[in-house]
Amino acid sequence: MENKANITSISIEKNKIGIKLSIIVPVYNIIQYLPKCLDSILSQTLRDIEIICVDDCSTDSSFSILEEYKSKDDRIKLLKLDKNYGQGYARNRGIEIAQGEYIGFVDGDDYIDAKYFEALYNSAVKQDADISVASILKHKKNYKKYNVIYKKEGIAENIQDKIKLCGDKKKFFFYAWNKIYKTDLIKNNGIEFAQGQIYEDVIFAIEALYYSNRVVSVPNIKYHYIERKNSSVKRKDITGKKEYDLTKAYTELQDFCHEHNIILPERLNYSTKKKFGLITKYQGKFCCKYTLLGILPLFKIYSTETRNIFNIYGVKIKLPKKEFVQARKENDFYKYKKNKIDITTIPKATGKLRDIQLANLALLKELDYVCKQNKINYILDAGTLLGAIRHKGFIPWDDDVDIIMIRDDYNRIIEAFKETSRNSDIFADFYRDNVTNGQYFIKVQHRKCPFLSVDIFPIDDYGVSLTLKDQIHETKKIYKLIKSIKHTANQGLSNAELKHLIDETMVSKILPKDQIQQDIKPYFVYGIDSFHILKNWFVKRDTILPLRTINFENYEFTTVNNPDEFLRHIYGNYMSYPHKMKLLHSSYESISKEQWDVIGELKRGV
Repeated sequence: MENKANITSISIEKNKIGIKLSIIVPVYNIIQYLPKCLDSILSQTLRDIEIICVDDCSTDSSFSILEEYKSKDDRIKLLKLDKNYGQGYARNRGIEIAQGEYIGFVDGDDYIDAKYFEALYNSAVKQDADISVASILKHKKNYKKYNVIYKKEGIAENIQDKIKLCGDKKKFFFYAWNKIYKTDLIKNNGIEFAQGQIYEDVIFAIEALYYSNRVVSVPNIKYHYIERKNSSVKRKDITGKKEYDLTKAYTELQDFCHEHNIILPERLNYSTKKKFGLITKYQGKFCCKYTLLGILPLFKIYSTETRNIFNIYGVKIKLPKKEFVQARKENDFYKYKKNKIDITTIPKATGKLRDIQLANLALLKELDYVCKQNKINYILDAGTLLGAIRHKGFIPWDDDVDIIMIRDDYNRIIEAFKETSRNSDIFADFYRDNVTNGQYFIKVQHRKCPFLSVDIFPIDDYGVSLTLKDQIHETKKIYKLIKSIKHTANQGLSNAELKHLIDETMVSKILPKDQIQQDIKPYFVYGIDSFHILKNWFVKRDTILPLRTINFENYEFTTVNNPDEFLRHIYGNYMSYPHKMKLLHSSYESISKEQWDVIGELKRGV
């Protein structure tokens, strides 16, 4: 390991035969929580353990507490680093000197059940498993909840089953601390935590699962995770480093999975976007609920990138953030709007925004190629079509690419990409948006830069035509079904289960069972799986078909037969300035140099 720290105040005993488990405890300025953590470890029913505490140069009295506990129990071994290297480095130093048959991790602000390590160890030995995993009980300020709970023993031997077994309710699996690992697994395969960044256990987790022979889940024991407002993951970060670290961690995750032919669930493929700020910033990063006597909801506070939203007894009060107001004043597009400049004459985007647009254009061109090779129809949709009509390309303040496909073509596009794409790094796969509680559609993405994407939504042949009154009635029915599916999806449905539920709902409750009549012009309906928010869900058949081509960024792509009617159906007067225009994504600052290199290469290719 490079850049080893100088170590002072070291008390490391020589190898002891019979150590079943090495417990590694990284410590940094957690004086309030540390005693409870250490007490829970020292009271473990598994006695043949060593406890390696690595103080990451704490500035409070944490190391003094460690020394006090060391004086009472010689199973504790202390490392004090000469500067703050981060939790990943601290854990790696503990791994270096670990002598136990297995290795476990406990963060210094958490604690564990008394039989926790004995149960994990016995199950691992019994099942000859390299990894055993326990339930997680998260302690928040006013309540507790299970992130993952095991009610019976489970065993997984292939990598896809291991990922599924180790997922929590939010569908993440990268926790290091609710598991124990065979020491030979970690050391023989050179598995390490990422250093100098948060989200350091993402790459550690996938490598450990991949190289392990077997993973076993252990019921009736739990790891107690304490959620702290000022922890490295939870505290506010105005520098952008947290988002940069997250992007880097998931890029490494995706690269590893691509190299080892691991099918990564879409919740992890796109977590950099859907969970931690690259998109969530716009849709509500957190929601605080205040209640009266713990029963009656008084109000909620939502924080977005641009506004604070107070929902008081159902009444929304929206207050723009000062920094957004200032940024809007300085934004050229808002100046054009204020000065009533013809919207069709404003210049194209420049700088990073333009680079992203052109990189996404490369993905769109690859989609066009794959579709032509496989005789699949696609349709420029929403803002992409609007940009083509109004600006002959991207909307100057936007970088999205939206596509719709009739269901039969939609169901073929993923396999078509696998067989036909000229660039193995560009692929299509299902995407599940946890922010919107289960939105499920297809994305075309680049493996080395998940920030880029083309979104594909399905439409279905409705089979009959409807009056406006009937459309409104059917739209309300669909909206109720959406709410029901969103609620169900949020209860932990797998992606396969969600897709099956959506398909069954479309067939049994939305699409008419009668055959299409020849003497009418039936409508298309947006698939319930895309959860679009439109005035209504129905589009006239002759608005969509026959398809025509349209110029977008000097290339010909396929779109609807009547773009004007289609866009008015969605936006009304689409030739006017919108009420709100996107500003340059602050999340662009989190894109790594390697990803910008990919963006530059794609841009040059168009």
